[in-house]
Amino acid sequence: MIQEGDVNAWRIWRKWLGLAALLLTLMPTWAQEPLCDDRRPYQSWHNCAGSVVLSSGMRYEGLFKQGVPSGLGSALFTNGFRYIGEFQNGQYHGTGALVDRSFKVLQAGLWAEGKFVAINYVQIRFEFDVLIK
Repeated sequence: MIQEGDVNAWRIWRKWLGLAALLLTLMPTWAQEPLCDDRRPYQSWHNCAGSVVLSSGMRYEGLFKQGVPSGLGSALFTNGFRYIGEFQNGQYHGTGALVDRSFKVLQAGLWAEGKFVAINYVQIRFEFDVLIK
């Protein structure tokens, strides 16, 4: 017989599975892009993968276009929270997840222009879907 604790454990497991699948989709894309020239200011980086710490203390690792985060990446904030997913013009845009220091998923789903817009559903790039509640 299934008990409430078992259901909660299953929900937690599904969130971790969804985050792991999202992370696995990011890695091959970064590997295909050339590394950004870190001898030049990040504002000049284009179509490359790099890492930068901004004046706010946020650390961004991922793809750059026209000197801003665009494509797949990860933003680590000074409080230890992290956004992992897609960026467009320096904002969260597309599929992504916000996690805390222990990688507990706080919000996962679709983002548009820096705002969270859809919950419960993360579409992974490889033609399969992961349900997250």
